[in-house]
Amino acid sequence: MKKFAVFLGALALGSSAMAIAQETAPSPKPDQEVIVGGVRYFMPIFVETISKKCAGSLAPDGYLATNMNALTAKFAEGAEANWPHARALVAAIVNDGKNGPRGSNEFDDLPDEVIKPMIEIMLPEKLAEDIEEKHCAPIEEVMESLDPLPADNFATFVGTVIKLAWDDKGRKRENTEG
Repeated sequence: MKKFAVFLGALALGSSAMAIAQETAPSPKPDQEVIVGGVRYFMPIFVETISKKCAGSLAPDGYLATNMNALTAKFAEGAEANWPHARALVAAIVNDGKNGPRGSNEFDDLPDEVIKPMIEIMLPEKLAEDIEEKHCAPIEEVMESLDPLPADNFATFVGTVIKLAWDDKGRKRENTEG
């Protein structure tokens, strides 16, 4: 679960502040396309979870409270096309970015019918655990600022922040190991 926290923490940081690469080429970390596609898929879940988690600490007539349904719908449109990237991103997070081509670990053997519901139940719970009340107002402010962007651009921004955080984490790990 700590690996999910890195992913979710990076998203929260991107909102207020991690294909397995390609199926044919091994990669130690997911590439930008996988991360952005995964973020794009998960954005409706993030919006709903953040809105619910922060409801008690934000104004009832504030941006998230009044725009949650519109934001969720905006991000839901076209999200399903990014499921393969979301699956690859979760596999990389679960394996800490160390897995190779598809089929190289048990996660890849699980069918989508098993993985999707599991992720869609666990992710909101984990996200809700990781968001502190003090993060709610900054998250709301950044989401409001970025709302005019199309969903794909919003996901690209958040995905890029996550990729930078993941790459930085990898460099720090290499420096301490080497």
